[in-house]
Amino acid sequence: MLGEDPDWHSLDPYQRTMTREEFVEALETIYLPYGFDEELIQVFPGYALIRKNNHQPDEMYRIDFLAWRDPVDEPTHDRRSDSSPLKGLVVAIDPGHIGGEFSEMERRHFQVGLDAPVKEGDLTLVVARKLETRLKSLGAKPVLLRQKNEPVTDSRPEDFYHEAVAIEQQFWMEKNGFSSQVTPWGTEWFKQRVQERMEMLFYRVSEIQARADLINNKIRPDLTLAVHFNVSPWKESTRQVHPEENHVHVLVNGTYMAAELALDDVRLQLFKKLLSRNHEQEIPLSDAVAASLLKKTGLPAFSYGGKNASKQGETPAVWARNLLANRLYDGPVVFLEAYCTNSEAAYERLQVDDYQGVRDIGGEMRMSLTSEYAEGILEGLIDYYRQER
Repeated sequence: MLGEDPDWHSLDPYQRTMTREEFVEALETIYLPYGFDEELIQVFPGYALIRKNNHQPDEMYRIDFLAWRDPVDEPTHDRRSDSSPLKGLVVAIDPGHIGGEFSEMERRHFQVGLDAPVKEGDLTLVVARKLETRLKSLGAKPVLLRQKNEPVTDSRPEDFYHEAVAIEQQFWMEKNGFSSQVTPWGTEWFKQRVQERMEMLFYRVSEIQARADLINNKIRPDLTLAVHFNVSPWKESTRQVHPEENHVHVLVNGTYMAAELALDDVRLQLFKKLLSRNHEQEIPLSDAVAASLLKKTGLPAFSYGGKNASKQGETPAVWARNLLANRLYDGPVVFLEAYCTNSEAAYERLQVDDYQGVRDIGGEMRMSLTSEYAEGILEGLIDYYRQER
């Protein structure tokens, strides 16, 4: 939704940069691990054909493979002399969601009784600012995508009224066999559907596209950290009993589902990610950060059970999913999902005002939850770049 017409010539710079073996391995293990429609993608010994336009099924984009790859000597480097493995690294920090007055619209807001409300967008900004301070102290160049709890996009829900009406009418017609004898266009039910669609196009699509524009065309970072929190299902509707479930996972781009692959622009974005070798850095980098977070938080790794994700990397917490952000953002994206904010353990810590150092929390001396999150990410980055730079 709100996508652009795909420019397949954007793949031209990747011609003959990847061998067939490299292409197939990435395609089958990361991006399409559960198979794909061979009418959309055809792989031959020396090249692959990718359908460009579903309305013109014979129009294919051809990507030629590299015949062979010469071995490359690893440069010698005495890492003991590095003052900071993060020095000079440009890091975009994406505090997930918007928060503030938009938190309820985003459905990233809950409140229990008279306690302070929990707003994901507010919390991610706190973590992002702590990361920014610590990264600067280590010589990195962090850039926050937002500095306050306001949208990056200039658009607002009402700007998408006509698109929302068209989408909801299309959905209704498809569900009802394209019968136009009785339509609900003037009902309160349909008006509410349109309102919700307008809001979704604003905060879930336009906002992510605006952040992608910042990353891809202005910041051009070495990596992006997308900071998020999670929520586990409430066991009862009154929300008086907190779930026990609390966990960590990190997402990389991949595992495109059949309905997604069928969209022309999404298909192009998949191959831009694959051919740019994004995964070769994204997965080990996410592995290092995930391992650090698991150790720092003491939380278990979350596991997916369906075909919307696939296990990647060495740690149990790294999974590949096709999200709008990690698909649209150029370069490696470490998409973080740590803590279930409504879990009994996390909620207790979040109700304490943020603080420096450590305090006695439940009989244990601990950092604030947001500081622990930021330090876990930072230590993972140091572990990775100490070996790779």
